[in-house]
Amino acid sequence: MLLRNDDLYCTLKLTAKYTYRFSYYCTGIETKFMKFSRLLSSGQNNKVIALSEMEVAKLYTGDTRSDIGSEAEKMKFANIVNGLVAKFIRLDYDESLQAEMLVMERIYPFDFRAYEVEKRELWWDVFED
Repeated sequence: MLLRNDDLYCTLKLTAKYTYRFSYYCTGIETKFMKFSRLLSSGQNNKVIALSEMEVAKLYTGDTRSDIGSEAEKMKFANIVNGLVAKFIRLDYDESLQAEMLVMERIYPFDFRAYEVEKRELWWDVFED
């Protein structure tokens, strides 16, 4: 597929089946982006994917051992203090994604509007106490 952006011509190349990578080849300079299936969120530095119904993984690509180790230690400490942070499970590496993974429990948020006002008021009363 050929893309045109002003006077810049780019070629889009797709590979793989579920998790695919695509590259823009723009005037000889290659910039890589990755798109993941099961993507839950994407930030400036990391992406979070669902591994299963119970686990998610924050992906670290490149040389990020100090970053992932630091975050893992902070999560372990927070888990000891209280249960307000997602539970740290393990550090792992995925060959197919070529990324280190910080695996943690999967938390399902709920939409408060799915529940009656009476139930929400009860929750608020319990929360205040």
